[in-house]
Amino acid sequence: MGFFSWETSDTGKSISNTYSSRGTFTVYVPIPKEFGGGMLKEDSYEGYGVFGGRDVYALVAQWNFPELCKDKDGELKSDDDCRGIGIEIACYDYANANLKYPIKITERPIPYEEALPSKNDQWQGYFYDDEEEESDGEEIL
Repeated sequence: MGFFSWETSDTGKSISNTYSSRGTFTVYVPIPKEFGGGMLKEDSYEGYGVFGGRDVYALVAQWNFPELCKDKDGELKSDDDCRGIGIEIACYDYANANLKYPIKITERPIPYEEALPSKNDQWQGYFYDDEEEESDGEEIL
């Protein structure tokens, strides 16, 4: 299984993971008011979509399609059971941005309603081209 990550919606910074040479920094996943509000805090992102102990793809599925994330008795399914739904509905930037409750990950704690949808990170939180970045855009041969 490969890594995946997003850019913070408030600063556009790539959310690097614990295996990256860049190390990690604290990020927040704000929760919509309709689902209790508040936010999840993650200090050491591992690169697999879990922030503050919750799978962000399961959360986006539960927020947008709660009926698909409940069993026949109306009980909420596990994050593992809802994750695939979240991947289907929010894996691509345009799909995530068009959801009523998209994935939003920020570098500072701000309310869900004030944050923008997060975009996928082209570097997957790990595969950085630091030489190119350090050259201020000049191509290194």
